[in-house]
Amino acid sequence: MAGEKTTGAVTFKEMEQSGWHSKASTYDALVGQITMQAMDALLDAAGVVAGVRVLDVACGPGYGAGAAVGRGANAVGVDFAEAMVEEANKNFPGAEFQAGDGEKLSFEDSCFDAVICPFGLLHMPEPERAVSEAFRVLRSGGR
Repeated sequence: MAGEKTTGAVTFKEMEQSGWHSKASTYDALVGQITMQAMDALLDAAGVVAGVRVLDVACGPGYGAGAAVGRGANAVGVDFAEAMVEEANKNFPGAEFQAGDGEKLSFEDSCFDAVICPFGLLHMPEPERAVSEAFRVLRSGGR
C-alpha cells in the first residue's frame, strides 16, 4: 500500500511520528534557528498579513503559526506528534494548535486563506496527499 513502506513492522509514518515525538523538547536547539530564518520569506510568499486565516501543516513547535500570529493573522497549527503540539502551545499561546495528520486534515473545505508546510513534506509518506489536502482546505484565491 502506498505510504506504508515499512522498516521491520513499523511504517514510515510511525517511525517519523515517534522520532518527532522524542525530539520535540530539543527541536529548537537542533534546527530551530534555521527554521526561523525561513519564516518571513515563507509567510510573505503565502500572503500572510493581519486578518488572514492560515494553516501551518506539520507545524512542529509552532514557528510558522507563531510568526503568522505576530503579523496579526489567525493561525492554526497541526502536527502528528503530540509532543510537538505541546511544545507549540507553550511557545506560541496566541495560536491554536492541534494534533492531526497533514495527509488527512480534519478541517472543512475552503476554510483557510493560506496554507504553509515549512519543511514538513519530506517527513510524509504520501506528500502528494498532503498537497491535495492543503488545496482542499484552501479557499478559492488563497495561497
